[in-house]
Amino acid sequence: MYGQEIRRKIRRARKAMGYKSGDMAECLGISMGHYSRMERGRRRITVQYLEAIADILDVKVSDLYRGC
Repeated sequence: MYGQEIRRKIRRARKAMGYKSGDMAECLGISMGHYSRMERGRRRITVQYLEAIADILDVKVSDLYRGC
């Protein structure tokens, strides 16, 4: 269930930075629905998106995996 924990960490980091899911979607160049489905686990987060999300949130990808 590490995928769920990574998604939770992404959500927590996003909210801590004051970003809304629409802000993330815009930065990633995707629709808000697409981003929302990734964050909720209804769509896979590809390595490309995971790296981009980590960059936006100013965290390392390894930090998202740590403790999973």
